Amino acid sequence: TTIIGFQGRVYGPSIIPIILISFYYLIKNKSFDLKLVTAYIVAIPSLMMTTNLMNIVITGILLMLLVVDFKKLMQPKFIFIIVGIGLSSFLFFNSNYAPDLIKQKIPYLLDPFEYPSLKIRANDLKTALSQENFSITEKIVGKGFGASTTIFRENEEVQAFSDFITFQEIDNGFYYLYHRGGFSLLILFILFHSYLLMVIKSFKVKVGFIFIITFTCLLSIHYFNNMFYLILPFLILEGNKNKKEIEQQT
Repeated sequence: TTIIGFQGRVYGPSIIPIILISFYYLIKNKSFDLKLVTAYIVAIPSLMMTTNLMNIVITGILLMLLVVDFKKLMQPKFIFIIVGIGLSSFLFFNSNYAPDLIKQKIPYLLDPFEYPSLKIRANDLKTALSQENFSITEKIVGKGFGASTTIFRENEEVQAFSDFITFQEIDNGFYYLYHRGGFSLLILFILFHSYLLMVIKSFKVKVGFIFIITFTCLLSIHYFNNMFYLILPFLILEGNKNKKEIEQQT
C-alpha cells in the first residue's frame, strides 16, 4: 500500500504523539519547557508531510492553551524560542521547499469551516441523515456492527466524478455512534464524557479535551478506532485517583 497521496501528501497516523504529549502537559500542569519545545520541533515535519488539518488545528489549540501563561512568555528565552519557531515556519511556508498542498491549506487555519474536506464531510452527513430509513428500534439501538451507508456525492466542478459512495461509516464520529448503537450509545458517550469533564478541575484542560473530542469526531471516526485515544480518559481518571489518594493521606 502506498503512503504517498494527493500532491505528495504522506499518509500518517490519525493521532500524532504531540497531541498526547500536549494534553499530558496540560493535565499535569507542567510548564512549557525545552523538552516540549523539542517535541514540537520534531512534530512539525510530521504535521507538514501529512498536511492533516484536523491534527494541525488541534495541535495549534493545545499549544495556545499551554503558552497562555503570559508571565512566563515574557522571559527572554521563551520569547526567543517562540519568535524563532514562528519565523522559521513563516520562511518555510513562503519558500520553494514548501509543498503546494501545504500552501493551499494555510488560509484554512484562519477559517477552517471553508476547508473543502470539511464541507464534503458536512454534505455527506446531511445526505446520510436525509436518506436514513431507521425503524424506531434502530433509532434506539442502531444497526450494529458492520453497518454501512451509501450516498451520492456530487462533484460540482467535475460532474464526471459524481458517483455513489459506500462508507463503512460516514466520516463523523457522532454519526458513527448513532449508526452503530442508536441514541442509546450516543447518550452513553455524552454522559461518560460529561463525567470526565466534571472530574477535570482545570479550565484549560476542559477546553483542550472538549476541542479534541469535538473536532476529531466532526472530521473522522478516529476517536473510536484508534486505541491511543484511550490514553486521554486514562490520564483524566488516573490523575483524579492520585489526587484522592493524596487527600486521604493528608
